[in-house]
Amino acid sequence: MRTWPLALVLASLCGYVRPAGAADTAATNQIGQGVIYRHYHYDSLYGARENIFITEVNLNDPATAMKFPYRSGGATRTVSAHAATVPGAVACVNGQFFDNTGPIAFLKVNGVVLAETQPSARDQQGVTDDGLGQTSSFGIALRPTAGWDGVSTSNVMTAGPELVNNGLKVTGYNQNDGLITNRHPRTCTAWTYDNRLLLVVVDGRSTASAGMTIPELRDYVYGLGPIRNAFNLDGGGSSAMWIAGDVVNVPSDGQERAVVDAVAIAASPPTLPGAPGGLTATRSGTNIYLSWPLASGAMSYNVKRSSTNGSGYLQIANTTALNYLDTNVSVETTWYYVVTGLNMVGESTNSPQATGMVTVPPAKSYPASVLALNPLVYYRFSDVRIGSSAFNAGNLGLFWNGTYEGAFGSGAGPRPPVFVNFETTNQALVLDGSTADVRVPALGVRVTSATLAGWVYKGTNQAANAAIFFHRSSLNNFGLAAYPDPTTGGDALRYTWNGTYYTFVSGLVLPTNQWAFVALVVEPTRASLYLQDGTGMKTATKIASHPGQTFSAASYIGWDSYAAARRWNGLIDEAVLFDRAFSPSEINTLYQAGMLLPPVFLQIRQSPGQYILEWPNGTLQQADSVNGQYSDMTGVTSPYTNTFSGTQKFFRVKVR
Repeated sequence: MRTWPLALVLASLCGYVRPAGAADTAATNQIGQGVIYRHYHYDSLYGARENIFITEVNLNDPATAMKFPYRSGGATRTVSAHAATVPGAVACVNGQFFDNTGPIAFLKVNGVVLAETQPSARDQQGVTDDGLGQTSSFGIALRPTAGWDGVSTSNVMTAGPELVNNGLKVTGYNQNDGLITNRHPRTCTAWTYDNRLLLVVVDGRSTASAGMTIPELRDYVYGLGPIRNAFNLDGGGSSAMWIAGDVVNVPSDGQERAVVDAVAIAASPPTLPGAPGGLTATRSGTNIYLSWPLASGAMSYNVKRSSTNGSGYLQIANTTALNYLDTNVSVETTWYYVVTGLNMVGESTNSPQATGMVTVPPAKSYPASVLALNPLVYYRFSDVRIGSSAFNAGNLGLFWNGTYEGAFGSGAGPRPPVFVNFETTNQALVLDGSTADVRVPALGVRVTSATLAGWVYKGTNQAANAAIFFHRSSLNNFGLAAYPDPTTGGDALRYTWNGTYYTFVSGLVLPTNQWAFVALVVEPTRASLYLQDGTGMKTATKIASHPGQTFSAASYIGWDSYAAARRWNGLIDEAVLFDRAFSPSEINTLYQAGMLLPPVFLQIRQSPGQYILEWPNGTLQQADSVNGQYSDMTGVTSPYTNTFSGTQKFFRVKVR
């Protein structure tokens, strides 16, 4: 039997899971490198007493492994006995529903199919492992249309009903099914967008813990973090969680029930984490975005900051994520950051220092204009040279940061003097047309009207259906791409919505070797494509029904995942999505926000013996003739008052 020190706290000491509602008591323990065990007790959760047990596995940590212990001949081993067969096991829960012959849903272990799904059995999702000992390959997959037999993954354990599907809560349960609507002990598993596996057991059928309905279990699990997929395993008297030598919950039979299989987690004992490496600090508007790679064994991270180079760091946050947004920063101040890793053993040394400074985007700059319109997601790609995360400046926040994939790079984006409201150092995303893209996680939102816009640059002809932005899933296919124009052969804008309209000929041919502004605006009864290449705003409209669409799976900037070749070859910048339809004038204004300086009016008024000049911004200049040489009036601010001198003067305002 393995023992470990118990930490009883009122909130999570470290780690990721956020319990739904406030637990009355909570115990948190690190039971292995990259593995945390938690026990939450609620006096009233969904109107009942509940005891909930959670094992959280950091799948980014190479020290963890997953196994599916199984024994043929039916249910002949308890969860404890299954755990005993796995070297280095630190956690184990019961697995699939079963009958007297074995599992009733698809099971494959070490490449061998041990059970097929029986009629009426649930197998909507499966926990998977490629068998190579690489934790990056663990996860929860959705049942393919053709069934599980065609899946090449070496280890697959399926069950149901499903709870969360691609970031969305599952609904439409059969309300006449007692498995769904009655409270029972439950076991389930969930996979998060930041690559953590959760094993959850809920005690039930007792005065100490009532158990949960499937909708209650779904809601609770959904509140544990950014859940991507989750599904129910066998429950009732089978529900059991074994942790490092003991069953920690109270099985409703009064003792462990023999089960046909189990999910076991193996890990090495926890050690002091190493210092995180590769800390980066990126300016994002008025905030500083920090990111760093995983430190093996770290269950959380302390973020520290100083205004002094190399010393004086003070902790500003503790987080389990691999990033942090510092929103409490002074403008035009240089900040120095370090990060340390923590677990139950202790705290690591400091990471290498990273430096950040915030400058406020000018009020009329292009990014300021976009942010004022409240986008859902907005990727500026100013961080493309720094790391793997594409920062989302939109309203949905950090959980919807994109991920740079493949042979991506950085290049000059729209810049002055042509695009005067961009920074002189503005960066754009460079895509190679064969491997590179930006993966946008499932937004989990449904849009009935939408506006997608961005800036594109191509130096060569694109592959057919090369995507600028595309979402493809089993539910919805929609996006913006390029396709050879039937008349000119050039790359013309085309769009897809609800899997249709991809044959619509827009006639909007993209220019070569220059930046162009593009947009797609969708309303319930129409869709409009826009192109501005410096010769005027061009548009094409399709009048037809356009039903609402759901971002139920990952989307991609620069790729349509239908085929490997549907990738953009060139540059993309300022990709932005809004959950409303822009009018033609709003689209033009959005484009002009990058092009034009705001109008400046110099006003003059008279007072006795004096004249007063007023202007909103810029530098006042004067000359002795209207075409004469103008000079800056140093130190002069608006309003400027002067006395009449009898000498003729001419004034103007220099904005840039």
